[in-house]
Parts: sequence; structure tokens; C-alpha cells
Amino acid sequence: CGSRFACDPGFFAFNRVMPTASSRVLQSCSDTLPCPQYVTFQDLATRVPYEYDVVTGERSEVDPETCLFSDNLFMESWRLRPARVQAEKPSSNTAYVEGQEHFNIWHGKFDCDRFASGGEPASTKCVPSFDSGWTQADLPGAQATSFCLFFARGCCHLGHTCTYYHHVPGVEDVCTMDSAHDAFGRQRFVDHRGDMRGVGSFNSDGRTLYVGGLRFDRSVPIPDAIREVEQQVRKAFGVWGDIVNLQVIPRSAIAFVRYVHRANADMALAAMANQRLDCAELLNVRWAFDDKNPRAVKRMRIERAEAVEARMSLVSSRLDNMR
Repeated sequence: CGSRFACDPGFFAFNRVMPTASSRVLQSCSDTLPCPQYVTFQDLATRVPYEYDVVTGERSEVDPETCLFSDNLFMESWRLRPARVQAEKPSSNTAYVEGQEHFNIWHGKFDCDRFASGGEPASTKCVPSFDSGWTQADLPGAQATSFCLFFARGCCHLGHTCTYYHHVPGVEDVCTMDSAHDAFGRQRFVDHRGDMRGVGSFNSDGRTLYVGGLRFDRSVPIPDAIREVEQQVRKAFGVWGDIVNLQVIPRSAIAFVRYVHRANADMALAAMANQRLDCAELLNVRWAFDDKNPRAVKRMRIERAEAVEARMSLVSSRLDNMR
């Protein structure tokens, strides 16, 4: 099948009884869950083993002397747990908004949408290390799909029953995407939207985000204040993918975050918009304009060529495996 787990021996090992003193498997796991109810993990920070209930999400201590586990298989990973329900199912809103039936296909918005410079703080936030997990899109036989926009915003009420991915895009995910659609499956446009938000443009590099609304502590030396803001921005945006470059401009109270892959920038834009940080009351996250510097243009051209070559090599390797 075309599942990402087709060549992953670790996934099929989930259906076996784990060699631990507390390995108990649900009788109907083949119908409801693709893994045992109780799995033994090893904490990545303390290296202390613990038992994880994939149904309730609860942890319990185990005896290290009697617990047997493999570092490669029982490490904490989103593939080993179902996606968490992030929010309750919202009530249907039946109120009519004038203009909501008119959609502008050129700018990707309804007539009732307005480009406001500010906004309300986000009521939900996604924590990838806690919210990520397998969904119906990860099961064997599932058709190719996209990532869940509501997961990135921290408000998906479907959990592991969702038909979209609930994890941070990896290299394998990126190689299967095309530049005409974003990570959530939405079609890109020729030009950016007027407020530099939305799905972006397929003519743009689209890996750099503009982050505004930052605040610097004026009571400490300027280098220390810049270092503190840079650490907070890197920590908040780094959970969504590998960052190539992070540039903080204190004079304008803004920062530019550049990712290795475009899909990670898509996730970060949706997840961090209108979020709060210690160094920002309300983050203003947008797409950044392309750098017109000749060196930057040359670098982006080389990176695009390398990305195409990597994708072609992945396709050829998959074809060889099929043969």
C-alpha cells in the first residue's frame, strides 16, 4: 500500500505483545487501535522507563529491573500514540454574515473578510510534542492527504479520528508535496494576499516568516535583550521545523524566521498567528517578501535545484522498491 508505514518495521511491531511485565493488549486493537493499549517508553530526558496508556494518555511508573525495551522502538514518538483531542466540538453558528456567500477566487477570501492590522489573541495553541499523534491518515491503506489546519491552531476536536495528519512535517512529507498547494492542501495563488497572510504564492520561495509585535526589555543591556528575544522566538518557532536563519531587528521590533522546508513555514504561520510570548503581547506573523539580494537569489536557486534532485531520488528509490 502507499502508507508511510509500509516499509517501517517498527509500526508492525506495535501489534505484538511488548516484552515487558505490564504489556496488556486490547482484544479489539486490530479494529480500533493499531497499537497496544499499554506501551513502555523511555523518557528522553531522564532515561527513566514508564508505561503509557494510549487510550487515556496517562503515565505510570514501571520497575526498571523487570522492564525490557529497545531504544529504537520504545522512544517517545507521535507514531506510538493517537492524536489528542485538542478542543471540544464547537457549536454550530447559524448567524448570517453579509457577504459570506461571495468568495474572491483571486485573493482567496470572502467579501466579509477584512484585513485588520490587529486582532484578538488566539484562544488555543498547539503543542506538537504533546498534541501530535497518528490519525486515520496514517493507517495502512489511507489515501494521500494533507495536514490538519485546526491541529496547527490547536483546536481540532476529532483527535485520532481526523482524516488529516496531526504531526510536524518531516522530510518524507515534504518530498510528496507540490509548490501549487500548501501543507494543508489549499491552492496557492500567483501573488501574495494583500496582508501577506493566507496560503502564499507559488512564485515565491515561501520559507521565511515575518514576525512582528516583539517587545524588548529596555532595563537590561541591548545585547542581552536581543539575546533573550531571539531565544524565545527560536523556542516558539523551532518546534515547527528546522530553522535555517533567525534574524532579530530590535530597531523595528521584528524578526525573520527562515525554515529549511516550506511546509514547516506553512505550519508555523498557522500555529503562531496571534499567539502570545513573554516578549510579545500579540504576534503578527506574515509571509516575508523575497530577498532581492543577488546572493540570496542565487542561493535560493541552488536550494530549489537541490530540493528537486532530492525529490527525484526519493521517487526513483520508491520505484525500485516496488519492483
